[in-house]
Amino acid sequence: MKRKDKESLRVLGVAELASELAKRRQELFKLKFSRASSALKNPLRIRTLRKEIARIATWTDQKSKESSSVSK
Repeated sequence: MKRKDKESLRVLGVAELASELAKRRQELFKLKFSRASSALKNPLRIRTLRKEIARIATWTDQKSKESSSVSK
């Protein structure tokens, strides 16, 4: 994930991050399914997707905790 992509995702709200997370998880599922049936053109994409999913999930968790602590 490039730096500008990270920065553009980091400023999104919780709902937008959740939709991005769902997109990435769907793409990862499709890649894993394709890998089981045939060779992939870019097998390292699976690794980068896992990292992106973890990063987005972390940001989502942080933002939801920030919003809950502010509302208290």
